[in-house]
Amino acid sequence: MVADAGTAAIVQAVVTLGHSLAMRVTAEGVETKQQLSLLREMGYDEVQGYLLGNPSPALAFEHLVANHRSAGGSEADLGLITHSEAAIRESVS
Repeated sequence: MVADAGTAAIVQAVVTLGHSLAMRVTAEGVETKQQLSLLREMGYDEVQGYLLGNPSPALAFEHLVANHRSAGGSEADLGLITHSEAAIRESVS
């Protein structure tokens, strides 16, 4: 992800811009612990990528959320941001 100083400057500028607009900033494509550490230092709010979990089929994801809910949990506990279940289904079909 951050191969040189120029790239690091761009990555930092993205989080700075997002925060200046009162937005939460998510880094995508995180694959190494080094990337995760650097992104945390830069102030990213959330990350996603293979380091944290592999993609899963939509049905498996729905089951994960349903099982978590039935155990009393919420999407926030899973680190998920969802607009609605319908929007999730629509985006993956």
